[in-house]
Amino acid sequence: MTSPITAGGLTIDIAGAVLIASALAFKRPKARLLEAGTTYGWNVHLEAGLARQTADAQVAGLLLVAGFLGQLLGAAGIHGSWWPTFLFAVAFIGSAFVFLDTVLRKKAVADAFWAHAEDDEPGQKMRFEKDAADYVRFYGNVARVPLLPGDTPRSYGDRFVGKKWLKFVDSLQEPFRSRMDEPYA
Repeated sequence: MTSPITAGGLTIDIAGAVLIASALAFKRPKARLLEAGTTYGWNVHLEAGLARQTADAQVAGLLLVAGFLGQLLGAAGIHGSWWPTFLFAVAFIGSAFVFLDTVLRKKAVADAFWAHAEDDEPGQKMRFEKDAADYVRFYGNVARVPLLPGDTPRSYGDRFVGKKWLKFVDSLQEPFRSRMDEPYA
């Protein structure tokens, strides 16, 4: 007789394997083209894509470990019952995917954004400050943060990367700071 706990563990393992493969297998041709393209400075699409893949791999790793733990429990003689085990597996997988899509991917892209904002190389820092309004929109777009009507770089960055963005904006010198309050076209 098959153990429900083992079956639940296998279900969670399959979800983890699909997630880790989907980071590359289901990437759209346009996304691949943008990531592979040559850009001036740095490639926002490549960095954001790698950040999202890292977040996907972290959640996939969690799912795989949890699934193997379920299989180990089944092998140890803990069997459980079918419906509670099935409902737990589905809820666990669903929660992991929702957390990934609503929190972790956005945070990973925001961290990639901040890696440039905190770069101390003189040429890079000046270029980033000059184009910060555009960069926050580019990274935010890749993180799927919608641009709302009337959004300024200040308000959009606050929704995308949080209060740290407002401190960064306030530290900018003119004319870069005043640009942060002009609505995106």
